[in-house]
Amino acid sequence: MIELHQFPPAFGLPNPSPFCMKVEGLLRLAGLPYVTVVEDDPRRAPLGKLPWLLVDGRAIADSSVIVGFLRQEYGFDAEDCLDARTRAEHRAFIAMLEDRVYWAGMYLRWIDTNNWPLVRETFFARLPLPLRGLVPRLARAKVRRDLKGQGLGLHDGAFIIDTAMRDWQALSEYLGQRPYFGGDTPVLLDVVALSMLANGLRGVVRSPLRDHLMADGRLMAYAQRGLQRVYGVSLN
Repeated sequence: MIELHQFPPAFGLPNPSPFCMKVEGLLRLAGLPYVTVVEDDPRRAPLGKLPWLLVDGRAIADSSVIVGFLRQEYGFDAEDCLDARTRAEHRAFIAMLEDRVYWAGMYLRWIDTNNWPLVRETFFARLPLPLRGLVPRLARAKVRRDLKGQGLGLHDGAFIIDTAMRDWQALSEYLGQRPYFGGDTPVLLDVVALSMLANGLRGVVRSPLRDHLMADGRLMAYAQRGLQRVYGVSLN
């Protein structure tokens, strides 16, 4: 049996972490049985981050590594319907989503002064005093350092949001009129995109980026269709 170690659900989504949603989505597409083990402290994970899998005593960490593990161990290739050129295109879009768009979402949750109080309440309200005051400050400081190390955090909020808008517009144009990036079948890029979209649309965060996504009828229809098929959840 596969154990999926991840954060607890939030915002009416399987997970508030796009990477946790990514891995759970892959397990669901593969039809593999699994149990969820909820963890609140990623520092206890093998690489200090969630999600990770425990399979027959083996720990498999990092969502990209898990993609390869599912292919090698279970024969599940989430891109087996794609040709080499399309796989290359999808790889570039996945890098865009995971290495840049994701960080725009982190900025909006953890740094933006309008959203931070609501996010803090969502994630840390149940902590006992004095941890309720200390842990959010430490977590926010770490995100701020990570954002600056990534590069986006060196810019102001307007630049970060505009960059993410352009990225989502590019993805929307690439999707075109197809039901999924794999055509009639969700593929790896779909799982990544749906995880990011869901976390951008649901929850307490409000921003011009969210308004931009909601105004894109193509992306909204795609999100509704894909989240229902892969995760069995609705945006409503």
